[in-house]
Amino acid sequence: MSAGSATRDIASAPAAVGAGVRWGRPWRRAARSTVVVLGAVFALLIVISALFAEALAPYAPDEQNFDLIEARPSAQAVFGTDRFGRDVLSRVIHGSRISLYVALTSIVAAMIVGGDVGLKHVLPNVVSPFVVQGTVALSQAILIEASLSYLGLSAQPPTPSWGNMLNEGRTYLETAPWISVFPGIAIMLTVLAFNLIGDGLRDVLDPSAH
Repeated sequence: MSAGSATRDIASAPAAVGAGVRWGRPWRRAARSTVVVLGAVFALLIVISALFAEALAPYAPDEQNFDLIEARPSAQAVFGTDRFGRDVLSRVIHGSRISLYVALTSIVAAMIVGGDVGLKHVLPNVVSPFVVQGTVALSQAILIEASLSYLGLSAQPPTPSWGNMLNEGRTYLETAPWISVFPGIAIMLTVLAFNLIGDGLRDVLDPSAH
């Protein structure tokens, strides 16, 4: 090894150590944040439920049980049933597929087009805000999909999505509120989870913010 290369190695060592310290602190800070960890855990549960919906759902989403029409939450139907006797829990689990698929597809497509058309030369410098904004936009896309489904402009019944479940249950809020309450909670918690992840990624990927 030449003296020049040795000098360069020695000079680069403090920079590498400094970079490790600079990035290690935000990661530890994010890992110690209860809300960020809860958001990541819940987001992971939603993704798992979407991927393994058939195995996790106790019933098929369109299976009807006319002995349990608008049944209250119970051991037999944890989230209750709707006006057709369909299990609300099973429909919420399967509904996560539509919401996540539409949201992920739209955000990934937008990021690919935006990165290819407008960020080719500056992409290395904007990766951090790109990832953060993509995570936050994912929660917004879930809300948009739910709104479109509620208006009947996305997945059509009997295919379950959180938005059309809200729409179907709106006329039963007094007699069977669980039909709308549980998909509404799923939307709220999923949006909150991805927003928390976005905040955590901002802390990790943008150390200058602190």
